[in-house]
Parts: sequence; structure tokens; C-alpha cells
Amino acid sequence: MSSIAKAIENIKLKISKFGRDPENTTLVAVSKLQPVDLILEAINCGQLEFGENYFKELYIKATGNELKDKKLKWHYLGPLQTNKISKLSNFVNTLQSISRIKELHMLAKYKVESNLLIQINLSNNQNQSGISLKTLDEFLNIGAKLNLNIKGIMVMGVAGDRKLSEQLFNTAYKVFEDYNFDTLSMGMSDDYEVALACGSNMIRIGTHLFGKRDIKLPS
Repeated sequence: MSSIAKAIENIKLKISKFGRDPENTTLVAVSKLQPVDLILEAINCGQLEFGENYFKELYIKATGNELKDKKLKWHYLGPLQTNKISKLSNFVNTLQSISRIKELHMLAKYKVESNLLIQINLSNNQNQSGISLKTLDEFLNIGAKLNLNIKGIMVMGVAGDRKLSEQLFNTAYKVFEDYNFDTLSMGMSDDYEVALACGSNMIRIGTHLFGKRDIKLPS
């Protein structure tokens, strides 16, 4: 069994261990800065949902001959460039990092039908993207008026601080429940077990799945 196959199997076991239903918990394999051959290996293990942070890299992978016919679901995880929105909508299943009202209007302008997640910054870290919780209602009201497919929220934990991450994830789960969202995307390689224990139904795993990233962005 390959290392990727073992990692996927281990993650699915952890999903069950923390009381989540593997059939209703989405594993997004974060393939940014990873070569196509590793993505193909993950596909051979049954993985069909992948996340990328950079538009150019995502575009090259999603439209390239090796992957374009694999019926993959691509998630865009990075800061959204409004001048790229019209192109992203052609092949991205889920945009996970919506954090500006301008983005909502641009998404509506180009009739983007992708699923959308609002990124919420619960840690008040100014270096982290995301809206404050107090502006969530405004975003949702505008999204509803524009007929956008807002499915839920995405949050990030605090690297190296399990206790604080747990507090943030519990807060996010309460928001998820209160608003009756479909999707709660939280948990990465270093904190996905905490996220699962707090109720996440979508985790974003990169290094734990593929190993260390050591290649350059496509030129």
C-alpha cells in the first residue's frame, strides 16, 4: 500500500473515531505545490476532491490533459482575485475563501454557480483572511439577494495552539448549527482531529496526505 493510500485510510479511520460519518464528511486533498503524479496516485485511491491556493496552478492542473477528464471536484482555497472569477467558475466546484462583499457582486455578475463558503476569521489575527463574525449576516443577506450558492463557512485554527483552536472550532460549530448551514470546513493536517471532534464535516489535508511540499509554482 502506498503512503498516500495509507494516509487516506488513516484519515477515514480518524473521521469515524471522532464520531463523524465518513460518507458525510468530505476530505479535500490540498494539492497545492504538489506534482500531478501524486494527484493521480490519490485519484487511484478513490480521492476526487482537491484543493488549490493559486489560480495559475489550479488552472494548469484542472485544464491539463492528465486531469481534465477525471471528473474531479476542485476547491479554491486561496485569496480570491476578482479579475479571475469569470475563469474560475468554469471548473471550480467550491470557492472556500469568500471574504469581501465585492467578491459577492463579481460572482453574481459572472453568474458563478460554484458552491461558496464564507471564510470567518475567529482568531482576530490580522494576518489571516476572513470576515468578522458580526458581519456574517450582511454577507448572507447580500448573497441571498444575488442568488448565490452560499453553503456554509470555512475557518482556520491557530497553528501550534490546540486549546485555542478547539475554542475557535467550537464557536464555528455553533455558527454552523445556528444558521443551519450545509458545510463546515475546518481542520488541516495539524489540527484536523480537533476539528473533527468539534463537528467539522469538511477537512482540508495537504502535508499529512502528500508529504512536504518542495516544488516551485508553475512559471
